[in-house]
Amino acid sequence: MTNAQFFGGARANDREVFENQFDAFEQLTIAAKFQLEPAHIGRVGNLYIIVAVGDNYFYRDSTGAYEIWDLQIDSLKRAALNKILSASEEISILEDTTIGILALSGQRLSFYFAYSEQLNPTELYYNELPLQTAIGDYNPLKVDARNIQTLQISANDTSRAREIPLLIYLPESAKSRPLILFSHGLGGSLLTAVYLGEQWAARGYNVVFMQHPGSDEDIVKDVP
Repeated sequence: MTNAQFFGGARANDREVFENQFDAFEQLTIAAKFQLEPAHIGRVGNLYIIVAVGDNYFYRDSTGAYEIWDLQIDSLKRAALNKILSASEEISILEDTTIGILALSGQRLSFYFAYSEQLNPTELYYNELPLQTAIGDYNPLKVDARNIQTLQISANDTSRAREIPLLIYLPESAKSRPLILFSHGLGGSLLTAVYLGEQWAARGYNVVFMQHPGSDEDIVKDVP
């Protein structure tokens, strides 16, 4: 039994709230925080991260790699080793990582956090209730439109005295995101491939569709 406290949280696409269910294509950030027992503060110790996926357990080593664990304490490697333990320790587990590329779609992940003193490395202080995260099945066509802002505006081309229609998709994000500029073909419009705008924005891109007066759909309206 320990008086230490362990906290963990997962969020996606820079949303401010912590959640426990995510789509496979979302970008996850998972972090943990330890509040150590007062008697352990200032001593040399180690931090551990363990994740259960189905019937398998993995530990994270000091390089950040995850290796399968046989549940034997002697084979458990440390995520951070030989450090001076502070009153509060924080550790990043994932940062802006698309969980689907890790082949974890459709899985439930259970994270355990622990620490030990260097003088007694086999005595672990850990959370009994894991941080649980469920990853949805991979569906490349699924879009969560709730987290996408759509704007339809126009830009004034003063040099040629004309308005340029724009359709903009913005993902929910507090950070700068890469931009995709989509230009339709001859006889098209800014609505030519809106499904792509939704898909790209759902994956964290800012997207701008622009319409080209003079080569857009107006030139084919009267064509038989």
